[in-house]
Amino acid sequence: MWPALLVTAAESTAGGVVAHGIYFLARAAWGFSDTQNLALAAALFVPYVPAALLAGPIGRRVGARRALLVANAVMIVAGLGLAAQPPSWAAWVLAPLYNGLAGFCWPIIEGYVAGGRHGPDLHRAVGRFNLTWSLTLAPALWIVAFAGDDLRISFGALVALHLLIAAVATRLPAQPPPADHGAEPVGAHYAQLLRSCRFLLPISYLLMDALSPLLPSAWERVGVPAAWAATLSSLWMLARFSVFVGLVRWSGWRGRPGALLVGSALLVAGFAGALGALSVPTLVAGLIAFGAGQGTLYYQALYYGMAVGNAEVESGGKHEAVIGLGYLGGPLLALVGLFVGIPPIHAVGAVASGGVLVGLWPWLRRRP
Repeated sequence: MWPALLVTAAESTAGGVVAHGIYFLARAAWGFSDTQNLALAAALFVPYVPAALLAGPIGRRVGARRALLVANAVMIVAGLGLAAQPPSWAAWVLAPLYNGLAGFCWPIIEGYVAGGRHGPDLHRAVGRFNLTWSLTLAPALWIVAFAGDDLRISFGALVALHLLIAAVATRLPAQPPPADHGAEPVGAHYAQLLRSCRFLLPISYLLMDALSPLLPSAWERVGVPAAWAATLSSLWMLARFSVFVGLVRWSGWRGRPGALLVGSALLVAGFAGALGALSVPTLVAGLIAFGAGQGTLYYQALYYGMAVGNAEVESGGKHEAVIGLGYLGGPLLALVGLFVGIPPIHAVGAVASGGVLVGLWPWLRRRP
């Protein structure tokens, strides 16, 4: 399992440079506006969904390890292109290429981590996976903050991380461990909770990918220098990691809908607080609440998906595809809002709040 977790750590930091850090880089190096950053955010995730869904079938056909290594090699090429400090048009080609391949890789990595496990063993494996990628995502923004407008530093670090992945991935077996179809089946309510999670999870990523492209201007609005903005933006990632620690140590949330209610409330309140902030403390509090809520929903969605789906690569593919749909929807909604004169906080927030109520409705109506 440890080679898979090491690949997870490197993939998370490298991927974070593109998925979360590129908006700070694009603003510093190419002068991107909020509208351009939102459009770039949407472009990043157009290829993510189909790539995630193809991971299982392609991995079975050519071998999961081989598929992972080939995708990793192309990601290195994309990273080298971005590190060459190209004109801005290259960002619209190379960054989506890279991110689509990230969507392809994650289900395979998840299959190596969770394959063949169930019950407490699956809980521990999912916990280690979540702690690993969430802790190693925040340094992506620290790299971006250190690099400033020098793309060679940020994307040079990305390439180095993928070279590490190339070395470690060779130690993985040709295929993830097979699903344990003889494992004790989970209760029917797990499938119901998974349906709610697969509705709420894209909502959380919808909010995240509307928030991330707008954080550079949000920090400017409250007077924080650009040199500190990317580093401070990692606060929500660290809050999410803290929540993961709690969910790993306490398994009482499994099979109970209460955690869905708490996570959803923190998520929406945090988004509104962060984008509507007029002071640094409010923005910080919003980011922390957002990270806690998003982490609560993510952990449950991955666990229930793997528990119900026997921890197969296809289960991870569906999980990542759901994430990709949310990532894609956030910036598109924000752009539509800007086009008709509605601030993103209202356009995205209203749709997300309605979606949260729909996702929670099966559990809300059960309450006396």
